[in-house]
Amino acid sequence: MTSLQQQIIEIVNRHALKAQQSQYDRRVTISAVAAVRKVVMSVSTDLLPSDYRREIIAQLSELLSDYYDPDGEYTSGKGTVGDLVYEIKVSLEPDGR
Repeated sequence: MTSLQQQIIEIVNRHALKAQQSQYDRRVTISAVAAVRKVVMSVSTDLLPSDYRREIIAQLSELLSDYYDPDGEYTSGKGTVGDLVYEIKVSLEPDGR
């Protein structure tokens, strides 16, 4: 596991803990975090760091645009995915903004 992937996994793990404590649509929230984790784990770590950043952002952006869990009463999980994708994008910016 590369340091970039480890950094992203730590963000996903933090969101997973929050999802487990969610008062609304816990299963939907947990599934959304799991979908992000699956994408993160699917991106090759053999890429150059700049290519890895580009690829992970592209795949997570695609997940976000298509994500919808119809089982939620209050949420579709898209907000959870969006929050995670945003935090990951910010963490991957070279200057850390």
